[in-house]
Amino acid sequence: MALIGQIRKNSWLLIVMIGIGLGGFILMDFISAKQRGGTGGGQFDLGKVDGQKIDRQEFERAYSLLYSSSSGGDVNGRRTFLWNYFVEEVLVNKEAEDLGLGISDAELNDLEFGTNPSRIIVSRFSNPNAPGQVDRQQLNNIKQIIEEDRIDQAIQQGQLSQQFVPYWRHQRDEIRKDRLQSKINALVQKAMYAPGWMAQMGYTEQSQLVDFSFVKVPYDEVDPSEVSLSDADYEAYLQENAELYKEKEESRVISFVTFDVEPTEADIDTCRAQLERLIAGFEAAETAAKDSAYVQRYGGLIDEVYFTESELSQILKDTVFQVPVGKVFGPYEDSGVFTMAKIRDRKMIPDSVKSRHILRPVNTIEEFTAAQNTIDSLKNLIENGTNTFEELAAAFGTDGTSTKGGDLGYVGTGAMVKPFNDLIFYKADEGQLYTVITQFGLHLVEVTGKKFINNKEGVQLAFISEDIVPSEETRNEVYEKATAFVGQNRSIEAMEAAAAENPALSVETTLPLKKNDYAVGSLGATDDAREMVKWGFSAKKGAVSNVVYTFKDQRFFYDNKYVAVALKAVQKPGVPSVENIKDEIQPMVLDEKRAEMIMSQIQGMDMDAVAAKYSVPVDSVSGVSFKSLNVTGMGNEPKVVATAFGLENGQISSPVQGNTGVYIVKMNNKPAPTTPTALLQVRQSIQRTDSGNVLSSLFESMKDKADINDNRATFY
Repeated sequence: MALIGQIRKNSWLLIVMIGIGLGGFILMDFISAKQRGGTGGGQFDLGKVDGQKIDRQEFERAYSLLYSSSSGGDVNGRRTFLWNYFVEEVLVNKEAEDLGLGISDAELNDLEFGTNPSRIIVSRFSNPNAPGQVDRQQLNNIKQIIEEDRIDQAIQQGQLSQQFVPYWRHQRDEIRKDRLQSKINALVQKAMYAPGWMAQMGYTEQSQLVDFSFVKVPYDEVDPSEVSLSDADYEAYLQENAELYKEKEESRVISFVTFDVEPTEADIDTCRAQLERLIAGFEAAETAAKDSAYVQRYGGLIDEVYFTESELSQILKDTVFQVPVGKVFGPYEDSGVFTMAKIRDRKMIPDSVKSRHILRPVNTIEEFTAAQNTIDSLKNLIENGTNTFEELAAAFGTDGTSTKGGDLGYVGTGAMVKPFNDLIFYKADEGQLYTVITQFGLHLVEVTGKKFINNKEGVQLAFISEDIVPSEETRNEVYEKATAFVGQNRSIEAMEAAAAENPALSVETTLPLKKNDYAVGSLGATDDAREMVKWGFSAKKGAVSNVVYTFKDQRFFYDNKYVAVALKAVQKPGVPSVENIKDEIQPMVLDEKRAEMIMSQIQGMDMDAVAAKYSVPVDSVSGVSFKSLNVTGMGNEPKVVATAFGLENGQISSPVQGNTGVYIVKMNNKPAPTTPTALLQVRQSIQRTDSGNVLSSLFESMKDKADINDNRATFY
């Protein structure tokens, strides 16, 4: 009661406290909204391009429409691709509007269904039997449904997917964007022009061919232990090459220690024993049907192929031709897998087979049923003697062999698609009729000849395998070691020191990572790698993450790495500090110091003396143009080539710092430039080259100049 009385006496204080509390809630909501990508209604914005919002919900809808049928895969890569599409779409539409460019309904319809459709249509509606060509029947069906306003009916009948309307709407936006982008590119390409002086210079660079001698002292002549690098050396190199390393975005450098999960001897023995228990049952399967059932039960593989000795691995070729048919060889280890092979059969394999066929194309279930009925009827007519194979091939064949009685001639193994190849080489007897289905349709087949020249024996095998993977106990032990390592080392200095004391551990440091990156060093691009990058942008320099990150084997899908992570450096936009980039530029700085040392030692020496001092040859090259990218014996050394072209006949250069060593060059033959001819062709060549560069650089340049606010890291 006393407390209530005090509150009543000081009611102003209660009002102030309530106001502070409400203000706190408002401030918290404001901060939270900022962290989610904006304020107020902007929390769903994935970003902005020149002030135009990219809505996250729209982005997610587009992702779902485009990739809903793709399970797994590179999710982060797809998001990056789609983000770039949205950014470019804004820039393209803005530029097109400024230029007065557009896409008419008739043009859009032609890009969707015309004789020269958009490349987007070509890629998504390709003909499986004719790569690079569109499935015209499928497109015509869609066009008819749209024109007849039967979309809802077609969806209900299963002719179109439930997402057809939004999918097609988004695809139209893609086609518009692609077409407008092509028009903008074309405008810039048509504006590319090479003036006369450029054509003359281009002619000289191509036509003037010189011969020169050189001596090269490789940087390897100076042992790295003889070179002392100071911070001033790094600073000097970085200042001289600042534009090469300048970054627009803030970045992070991460260091990490990997704990690899490897199978123990006990794990290997367990895996081997699991297969050994199956040997008796495998050998007891005495018929092809029982073999197939047994192999299928244990996830094995049966191939109809009869392997010759040259087609088998060393461990198999030394054994399977001696093991009796019906017996099992193994288990043997091969590429992280224990495998056992049952010898099902052995026989001589023909070097080539002659056959003929009648092909009936199949694309739908209805067509398959009709083709099956036709093939059965043709088979009966031939077997009953009513008609010959040649007669029916001419009447019912659908490929180019129909005019030759279906004859395919003699072929070697592998010349035909696998089902057809397996039939004629390993199953079919001469003179008998068989049916086989391939990607081209249903075939009626007869083998008409076999040639045995080399008389090679083939063996047919059945395989059952077991992956050699670490047990759960082994994985838990390694995880506990990684967890203990993280718990005991709470700074990057402590982590590096602990790793240095353990020969089994090493510290890997990444290149600078941007906030939307998802690939981390040797760990590659995974969801956990993405989480590491996100943590790096929320941590303080020198901190060690509390989380032990897990990476899976991409072949066998078990946890094969546990990773401890620390934040080594924070780099603001601009030229990075030497501390943050020292490891990256160290090789170049080392070569510069080596070059200084070599150049000081050979200054004033002639080429023969340099060659004798370092036991290197004096080489010569001929027919070198100014535009030569690679010169025989030198490789890619543009500074050396440029120095050579600056010399007159007989003149010798001072030492030149190249990419791989220090050079001295002597000009042997430098003819006078000839009178330019065919300048029109040279000019056209220059213009074609410059126009081609437009496609790869125009929109990247537009992105660089645009005001892009990227909030993806807030959500993904």
